[in-house]
Amino acid sequence: MAESGSFNSGEYGGRYLEFNWWIEEKNSGGNWIRIGWNLIPRGGSAQWYYTKSIAVNIDGEQVFYAGSGKTKCYRNTTFASGSKTLYNAGGRNFSASTSGDIYTYGTNNARGSGSWTLPTLAINPTLPTSISVTGGAGGSWVNKDNPQFSVSWSGATSGTYTIAEYSIDVALYGSNNWWNTGSVNTSATSGSATRTISGASGGQKYQVRVGMKTSNGQWWNHTYWGGTLNVYSSPTAPTTFTAPSSVEIDSGFNLTWGGARAGSNGIAGYDLEARAYNGSSWTDWVRIFSAKNQSSYSVSKIKNLTVNGVNYSKNGEGVKFQYRIRTSDGIIATSAWKNSGQIGITINSPTVPRKSIN
Repeated sequence: MAESGSFNSGEYGGRYLEFNWWIEEKNSGGNWIRIGWNLIPRGGSAQWYYTKSIAVNIDGEQVFYAGSGKTKCYRNTTFASGSKTLYNAGGRNFSASTSGDIYTYGTNNARGSGSWTLPTLAINPTLPTSISVTGGAGGSWVNKDNPQFSVSWSGATSGTYTIAEYSIDVALYGSNNWWNTGSVNTSATSGSATRTISGASGGQKYQVRVGMKTSNGQWWNHTYWGGTLNVYSSPTAPTTFTAPSSVEIDSGFNLTWGGARAGSNGIAGYDLEARAYNGSSWTDWVRIFSAKNQSSYSVSKIKNLTVNGVNYSKNGEGVKFQYRIRTSDGIIATSAWKNSGQIGITINSPTVPRKSIN
């Protein structure tokens, strides 16, 4: 298989024409090769000599004709040159020839030819056509304390060389400073992986791309995910959560809290839940409210409080209630729960009757 070639024409008195060709461009996708060529007078001692009807044919097509008149050729100087695109080119043969007269006319002594086998064209692979990314917290969200995400891709194709490796890269949104979070060594045309964004901070956004390498060691660019991963930090639970230890059945009470810290998305409000002890076990937690900009909650009378559809307070003394609270950013993150102590119900103490006056 040849990347270039040449031949010499017939001669007259040592004078001849030298034909040369070389590859200018290969296109594996279109399966074509473009060659460059030239024709150079050689031999003899004079600076120039006459030729007539010189023609060049490449791959069955005449690519040059000097005309039927006499043409002065200068020794060792390009007489003709050009380019020729050869289609269906990979691995096939092609030929070139010259014809015409050197110095004496009608003899066709400039006749010459050559034949060569073109190189095999490598078939390029294609990148994945589809890529999807899911944050470890669901959707496009990633928790800074565990900044994992899952990525999957499909639609790649192998070419002359098999697929050998995929890289999963990330960069801050708007930045071109990409880094590899890890590679997947496989020859498959699709795949998936779970990766971690090192050093992620709440409020950051990240881009994701997948690169591909073939078995000859060549990287073939990247497929980019169209979305962004959003890194968040969670708010913290209130540091104080105050509740009475016991309440008379006809009395009310207040729950108060404070000390919560905002995450990257701020504080949108608080979730408050209650549960009751019915004498043998605790019932499930029941959501009392989700409130914004609130730092307290009031119960007007404990005997009016119902949990899980049951008013345990009617059972009187010995029934216990408990509350818990957490902080929410209203978007994706909540804090851990903070529990109150147990609130026991006591029966109202009797009052002394007033003395009647007869």
